[in-house]
Order: sequence, then C-alpha cells, then structure tokens
Amino acid sequence: MVPAINGMYYVDSTRENQGRVLVWLHGAGGNLTQWPYTLRRLPGWRVLTPDLPGHGRSEGPGLLSIEGYAEKILDWLDALEIESAMLGGHSMGAAIVLQMTLNDPERVKGLVLLGAGSRMDVNPQLLGQLAIAEHMRGTSEQIAKWSFHRETDPRQRQAMVRQLTANRAGVVYGDFRACSEFDIGSELDRITQPALVLCGEADIMMPARLGQELAEGLLRGEARIVPDAGHMMMQEQPRKVLGFVEDFLERF
Repeated sequence: MVPAINGMYYVDSTRENQGRVLVWLHGAGGNLTQWPYTLRRLPGWRVLTPDLPGHGRSEGPGLLSIEGYAEKILDWLDALEIESAMLGGHSMGAAIVLQMTLNDPERVKGLVLLGAGSRMDVNPQLLGQLAIAEHMRGTSEQIAKWSFHRETDPRQRQAMVRQLTANRAGVVYGDFRACSEFDIGSELDRITQPALVLCGEADIMMPARLGQELAEGLLRGEARIVPDAGHMMMQEQPRKVLGFVEDFLERF
C-alpha cells in the first residue's frame, strides 16, 4: 500500500509514531528521490520524506507560493500527529522550511538547509521559458546544466532532465515562480532555532555566498561549504553531506 496522507505520498523510515522526527523537503520540480537513501534512513531518527503536493506520486496541482507549500506541509504534519520535528530542505524545500519555521516556530526543533538563501533570485528569462510548454525540454536541460558541478557524471544531469520533464504541466513554472517571490530577509531574526546551512562550493543556482549570508543573518546559523559540489550537493557528494548532517544532529 502506498503511504499517503492528505493526498501526499511519503516514505517513512520507521512507520512508528515515536522518537525524534526529521522531515526532508525536495526542491523545485523534484520529488523525494532527490534525497539519497543514506539521508532517508538515519539511526535514531524517524525520517519522513514526502513528495510535495503536485509532485511525484502526490495528488493535486503544484502551488504558486512558498507560503502555500508551507501551510500544506504543516497540515500534513498535523494529520501525522507530529508536534515537533527537525526540518530539512533543499533549494525551494529550504525556503519552505524557513517559512514553516516563521509560521509555526514551536513545531521546529532545528533546520538543515541545502542550497538555501533568505531570497531566491530567478532569472526572468528562465521563468519566461518555463511558461512555454514547447520549451520545457531545452529549459530543463539548462537547469540541469546549472545544477551540477562541471565534473559530475552526465547521467545525473540526464536523470534530472527526465524528472523535470515528467512533471504535470505548469508545476515547474509554478515552483520557480514561487521561488522568485520568496524573500524573508527582514524576518530572519525571528528564527531562533539552530540551523545548519550547507553550500555547494560551485553552486550556480544558489551561490555559496547567499547561504553564508543566510547563516550570518540567523541567530544560531552556521554555514558549511561542500567541496566539489554544485546545487545538487546531496547527490554529488552524499558522504560529505551525510557527515555534516550527522554532526549537526548529534546535538539533539
């Protein structure tokens, strides 16, 4: 049976309503498989990894705002009766995590943010191309090119293109539009939880300086550079990312 609540498909590492909970949220146009298996099964943690609404096997359309996604995930956690969790996210998923923390700070124990920033600048030309169905394939190839380190196995880029182009019509455009409108720079001092910000050394989509600025703006933020990695650092350097995450989670 496919586990789904509130129309959202997810993988549960323990399927037990107990212990420390960690939730991973994927990025724009992605699905839960963007997270390596090693991050989806962490000893001592119940790890929940969903497909966002409208993505992967989850139902409904994609949404047009980070706020909308944040509310959907909070409702999903309510349905799962999870009162407290560590939240982790990549790119758009990181933006959703930040917004969730602002909306419901008592629920969040800490944050793990990959390829993140307090704002997400999206190239207007790219956004325009995503709005044209006939250009989706070429635009997806460009996104995949920008998302990985130049020495990454080309098969990883090809897999990302397949993932992006498999989305329902309008989902990827909606995600990037939501990212383009996200900016919480003036609210960072409201986030008091410990936060780990991982930055890909060669990230083009979200340059490392934006992650470092985010960490500096958070009251308890710390940035770490993932060497030899671009935006998709958890796929490019899974062992290094796992090491950073495990060191951070040991504090909880």
